Amino acid sequence: MKIQSVATALRKHGLDAPQLAALKPDRANYKLCLLQPTGDITYDPIGVRHTNAAQAAPQFAGFLNEAIARGADLAITPEYSMPWDVLTTALKEGRRPSEGKLWALGCESIRYEDLIALRDDLSPIATFIFDDVSASPGAFLDPLAYVFWAPPKRGKTAKLVVLVQFKTEPMSDPQNFEVNHLKLGQAIYQFGDAKSVTLTSFICSDVLKFDDSVAAAVHDRGLILHIQLNPNPRHTLFRAYRDKLLGMNGDATELICLNWASGVSMSAGSNPVEWNTPSNSAWYLKPEQFNRDDAVLEANHQNGLYYTYARGHRLHALFFNYAPALFELEATKVAHIGQTAIAKRTGPNLKARLIWNGAAWELADAADDGFGGVVAQAGAAQTQLQALSTTNPVWTERLLALTAGSIGHTEDWHCVKQLDSCAIDQNEFIRRMTFCQDTDQTAVSFRSHRLKLCGHLVTTVQTTTLPPALADLSAGFELKWRPDHPHQNAFAAGGDAATVIYMGETATDADMRKTRDRLSEFLRRSIPDPQKALQSRQRLTIWYRDGLGQLQIFEPHTMTTIDDPKTSSPLDFAREK
Repeated sequence: MKIQSVATALRKHGLDAPQLAALKPDRANYKLCLLQPTGDITYDPIGVRHTNAAQAAPQFAGFLNEAIARGADLAITPEYSMPWDVLTTALKEGRRPSEGKLWALGCESIRYEDLIALRDDLSPIATFIFDDVSASPGAFLDPLAYVFWAPPKRGKTAKLVVLVQFKTEPMSDPQNFEVNHLKLGQAIYQFGDAKSVTLTSFICSDVLKFDDSVAAAVHDRGLILHIQLNPNPRHTLFRAYRDKLLGMNGDATELICLNWASGVSMSAGSNPVEWNTPSNSAWYLKPEQFNRDDAVLEANHQNGLYYTYARGHRLHALFFNYAPALFELEATKVAHIGQTAIAKRTGPNLKARLIWNGAAWELADAADDGFGGVVAQAGAAQTQLQALSTTNPVWTERLLALTAGSIGHTEDWHCVKQLDSCAIDQNEFIRRMTFCQDTDQTAVSFRSHRLKLCGHLVTTVQTTTLPPALADLSAGFELKWRPDHPHQNAFAAGGDAATVIYMGETATDADMRKTRDRLSEFLRRSIPDPQKALQSRQRLTIWYRDGLGQLQIFEPHTMTTIDDPKTSSPLDFAREK
């Protein structure tokens, strides 16, 4: 694998490097169209392709039409997906990216001799550029086709270019399919230079050879694309390059991983195997100015882009809905060179999600995040949680965390970066309460446990004798999270707020004491009126079950002692962590 400048490759053909809008390091946003397809795939010694070409062709032709109509500065399809007939027909019919725009299309496999014939056939229309791999063993190529306009060294008319990059490292599988049949390339092309953002793409298992030298060549002010046809994109071998790349100093690196959707079926004959695995298409980025406003997160969520935070790398990871779709996004540039302070890198916004209706791509309703399929586990809390998730899914995450007493140790525990359900570790298991498509057992168990805690809490408040300070909840209450009452989750019919928590059977006294003392302090700080602050702290109650399974209130008289006004902090800040 070698990183090669696109400018160098073009120079040999009398062309200059294109000035791509997506790579200009200014404050203007750029637009993207990403296709996350599904379908039946056939693989055999002559290549990898759609099983039903007639079914795939209109979808991919429609994608190119949408990219043109929506003015996409960057249009991307995953590995082995774009049919060559669709692309060549579009170019012959004059459907091409405008100047300054780029198509990065993972194409179906092709034999080298067929690519030569295609180059010759399209020579009046486009300049094809690719490495000579005729001497390399293997039957077919795994290509990425870049389509763009390049200015000539001499003259005024730009030339349409199709720059084809080949996969450099085969995917390993029990049958050694690519090892035995794939013809490998060597060059990884890089757009841009030291005065701009760079763009570099890797095709699936290319990243298995992602060493320190490659990371150093692509990370600074780099937009990296990783296109895949991968049943296990979270495998240790495929995560390693992300850890290396995104663990480097600096925040001017963004990574777009685009895989096929869930539901792919692959066949080497008459026995298709369906993937029941996450697509894990995602956008990874690190800017401090990333926009985490609730309105932005909620809008992205409704369209099918879900926020998580990787604390180890201090990294924002936004995952796409696993279902097949065409995603239209708008994003800030990876770097702003020489721009004013108002040029902030706030990240991508998912503007629209389109689904294939059998004849065309059409705008879709709110994406199914899977919450409706699991919320029944919350029992008595189901209806209220479902309603809140429709209003704002992030508020639902906060409510469920507070209800379980999982509030961390800082007053901004409700920030999405602090919520444990929004956190991912190196395994990238997604535990989001309101994005439930990840079926890994650790994620499923986490969600189930938290939902059941919430259901037990509502049942407890509705059916037991409440402490005097909470007596008004007996007449009815609404369980919800509100930004003006961040540390309270139960609202009586008269409007008064309270904090009610159910911590189950396994919480220790130390856990419950920390939770109570922290919330008591947060309430004290957040309410200026001392008397109202005391009342709010008296309306803080934690239930649990003891070793005999009996329902108990944890230290019920802590805030109600008559001779103690409770105006000081309950926390020892010298020991609190």
